Amino acid sequence: MDKLSLIYVAMQAHLSLWVFVIASVLGSVLGLLCLFILLEYLQKKRDSFLLLMILKNLKRPLYFLIPTLFIEAFTPILGLEGDLVFIPNLIQAVLILLITWLLLRLVKISELLCMQHCNKTVGSGRARTLKTQIRFISRFFVFMVLVIMTAVFLMTFESVKRLGLGLLTSAGIASVILGFAAQKTLGSVLAGFQIAFNNTLRIDDAVCVEGEWGQVEEITLTHVIIRLLSNRRLIMPINYFMEKPFQNWTLVSSELIQYVILRLDYAVDIKLIRQELDRILENNKLWDRKIKSVLVSDITDKCLEIKISISARNLQDISDLCAQVREGLIAYLHTHFPQALPFTRTDGSAFAKMTTDS
Repeated sequence: MDKLSLIYVAMQAHLSLWVFVIASVLGSVLGLLCLFILLEYLQKKRDSFLLLMILKNLKRPLYFLIPTLFIEAFTPILGLEGDLVFIPNLIQAVLILLITWLLLRLVKISELLCMQHCNKTVGSGRARTLKTQIRFISRFFVFMVLVIMTAVFLMTFESVKRLGLGLLTSAGIASVILGFAAQKTLGSVLAGFQIAFNNTLRIDDAVCVEGEWGQVEEITLTHVIIRLLSNRRLIMPINYFMEKPFQNWTLVSSELIQYVILRLDYAVDIKLIRQELDRILENNKLWDRKIKSVLVSDITDKCLEIKISISARNLQDISDLCAQVREGLIAYLHTHFPQALPFTRTDGSAFAKMTTDS
């Protein structure tokens, strides 16, 4: 009787295994087949571009997630006990990792779609504000997904759960330290939210920070990356922009205005300077065709100070444009009007008197 019982148990185990394998394989094949059919159907319909784009970007995690879901669903058929209990936990852990991957891709796709919508429907100033807010919210959701799914992942293992509870109840000093660390991190996150929604700093803004000129390239939960004119990157903590002053040259308008200062002799003809500036800017692609002016900003005992105002679309353009205007005007004066360049005058009357006396 015992032998028959063992044979029956073995046959039942083999039958359960075969049922599990067949059900998992059939379910996975059917699920993947439905995904393929849906993608093919959406590719033929032009009005389903949005859904097609989402599915195309999510198909890689779905290729792994669909079979894992069926394996997880049919695992109870095996009736695993004893030392084999870890197998369902392992499958659950893999499932959690795949769901995390899917959620992160979904957040990224949502960010890209919102960015595209901003570029098409919103003006440049408002678009930069929305881009900053969208990117910051995206980073925040990524952070929350990672924190929540990590906690869920650890809770699938009983030993890790007990270890975590033990640490929470026994490590009083560690909890105080972690509390201070969390307070600082939370402060950075709140500072980031303030910056993202009060419009004081946005992506692509031209700023001057610690004497360095650059363009805001990235705003994260903890820091801001600024691309300098030398193509280096200045990385500043996000709290800096809440606690210290900085210059934002594109807060109100996206175009940048910069000045070229020339110190010239009193003999210079200002009309010729204006005409040459018009000629330099006429076919220059860096100039945004909005602002240009030539004014005498100061007079000294030796020269005139000429202030030339010009505008461009971004920080790199205005920097290059100023250099080209400065170079072009100096070359023009040197060739056609050298007497306008500054020089030191000497009063000859005193020298003539000394010569006569001698």
